Amino acid sequence: MSTTLSRLSRVLSRGLPIGACVLALSACAAPPAQPAASTPGLGAGVVVSPQASSADLGLPLYPGAQAYREHKDDQPAVNFGLWGGQLGFKLVIAKYESADSPERVARFYREALDAYGPVLDCGDPKAPRTKQKGQLSCEQDRPASGGRLYKAGRPGNVRIVGIEPHGSGTRFHLIRLEGP
Repeated sequence: MSTTLSRLSRVLSRGLPIGACVLALSACAAPPAQPAASTPGLGAGVVVSPQASSADLGLPLYPGAQAYREHKDDQPAVNFGLWGGQLGFKLVIAKYESADSPERVARFYREALDAYGPVLDCGDPKAPRTKQKGQLSCEQDRPASGGRLYKAGRPGNVRIVGIEPHGSGTRFHLIRLEGP
């Protein structure tokens, strides 16, 4: 998995303070997915949870995969959302492991990501590396040795899957990012 995604996952899953960063990011985020308040006025809210379902991630869970912790004080998932008025931000991360090979897990998620449009393979030297308005890019993200890193969606609504070999099986992170 890329160093950037690994660091992000580690920081968020340990529950370190990120409120200030999220508040800054949410200022230019897309409209929230939360339902509008039934009474006039400005609605706002925050969701923080150490659980992430398949629906939260917007991706199916790999059959037989188990959530894992890298460290005993670690959480296998984080679900964080912040919205107010027409602005919103959502970040969902979950970590899993499987006894299946990285190739098999990669095939499963490559097909699942097709639902969000063209899939970027950030391990491909031809993958786009520079930001262009309205398009995803890999920028500096690259998979770990022997792994895969896929992105699909559009800026403001992205799914990311990082896959890496672990012993005779596979560890992988599923990420959903909505916002700026």
